[in-house]
Amino acid sequence: MRQRFSASGRSTIVDIAKGNGSTRRLYIPTPTYRVELAAAKPALLKVFDRHGGDCVDHAFAGGKNCVTNALCHVGKPLVLSLDMEDFFGHIRPRLVQTHLTSSFIALLFEDDAPRQGLLTSPLVSNLAMSPIDRRVTDLCRSLGDVTYSRYADDLTFSFVDPELAEVVQGGVSAILRSVGLTLNSKKTQLQNARNGIIHITGVALTNDGVRPTRRTLRRIRAAAHQKNERQLKGLKEWALCKLPGG
Repeated sequence: MRQRFSASGRSTIVDIAKGNGSTRRLYIPTPTYRVELAAAKPALLKVFDRHGGDCVDHAFAGGKNCVTNALCHVGKPLVLSLDMEDFFGHIRPRLVQTHLTSSFIALLFEDDAPRQGLLTSPLVSNLAMSPIDRRVTDLCRSLGDVTYSRYADDLTFSFVDPELAEVVQGGVSAILRSVGLTLNSKKTQLQNARNGIIHITGVALTNDGVRPTRRTLRRIRAAAHQKNERQLKGLKEWALCKLPGG
C-alpha cells in the first residue's frame, strides 16, 4: 500500500480499522517534527492554563480520568450521552486564533486540524473547546439541575426531568454547529437508571460508584487470548476504575 503524507510532509497518515467497521485516522509525526512539538508543549501549556484552565474535560486533564467523568453523574436517574463527529479533524484554526499566533498554529496543525496522533493535539482541542464548554455549561444552568461533563469527544449530561433530553440535545447541537462542529447522531443514547446499570465512557455507574463494564472484561479476555500484552495492561488498568493517583 502506498504511504501517504500530510501536505506539509511532517506526518505519515495511517488509517486504523475500528471494531465497528469504521477507521480512525492517525498522523504519525516524523522524528524531527515530534521534537518540535515536544519543544512547543510547555508554551502551549502556559496558554492553556491562562485561557482553558477551567476546562470540563476529563480525558486530557491532569488529575482526571474516565472514573472522575462518570462520578460527576452519580445519583442522577437519566443520563444523555452525545458524541462529536470527527472531533480532532473538525477543529479549525479560527477556534484557537485568539490565543495562538499564526506561526504556532502552523506548527500544531496538520492539514488544517490538530490531528490525532500529535502529542499537542489534546491540549489544542481543549483550548478550542473551552469557550464551547462554557456555553454548554451556561445552557445547563439555565435549564436547572443538569450536570455536564466531557471526555474528549464524548459529552455526558445527567438530570431528573425526561423532557430535558430533547432540549439539551437541541441546544448543544446548535452551539456546536455555530462553531463548525457536529454531533454524531448514531451515537446519541439516553439511559435510565431504573432500567439497570448506566454506562459512561466505558465505565459502569451504579448508585454505589463505578465498576468495569462487561465489554471491558470481554476485551481483557480477548487481549489475554491474543497475548497482546500492551493492550492487556491498558485494559486491566482501566478495569480497576481507580481515581487518578489511587
